[in-house]
Amino acid sequence: PKNAIRRASYSAVLTGESFTNGRMNLTIERTGKAAEFVSLTPLNIHLSKCVWGNSPAIWGTGPKSVAVVLMDRVQGTLTGQWSLHGARRSDGVDFDFRAPQAVTSQLSLRLPRQFRLRADVGVVTTHPAKDAADWQVWEIELGRRTRCRLAVDFGPAPKPRQPLILVENSVTNLVAVSEQFRIFCDLNLTV
Repeated sequence: PKNAIRRASYSAVLTGESFTNGRMNLTIERTGKAAEFVSLTPLNIHLSKCVWGNSPAIWGTGPKSVAVVLMDRVQGTLTGQWSLHGARRSDGVDFDFRAPQAVTSQLSLRLPRQFRLRADVGVVTTHPAKDAADWQVWEIELGRRTRCRLAVDFGPAPKPRQPLILVENSVTNLVAVSEQFRIFCDLNLTV
């Protein structure tokens, strides 16, 4: 593509049923000579206050309801604020996060420590928040993916279950020799 988003990073905090106080950073390079619009499709987050450093960015919805930003420089980092409302369920909240295509994308989400996060794609890691003991930071490396379904589960993680081993056996042959036994059997183990 003429204009490419090289790196995309998104961070936000879970507040109720929404990710709020979000920050977006898109590092974009233009290979063409003239200013052009860069598509932000399939963006579904609520985006606001987009800037190039200290300069306001020209962005909005273009033809066919496609979100775009004017790339009026050779390279730059577009920053903005974002939020995303989730769908409540009895034991948590589900989110459908969609972002523009980038060479690499990363989500960094802060949740209360007792909550858990699941993602249908990407590599998920977690660590305690450095500035607040009651919070956990979840990092999701999305690579080139543009969509990630997230599930926030309320409450602590379930305790790990002890493995259960089921044994089915059948004695096929029993040989008795004085002071010695030999047993031949088939064992089917199910773990």
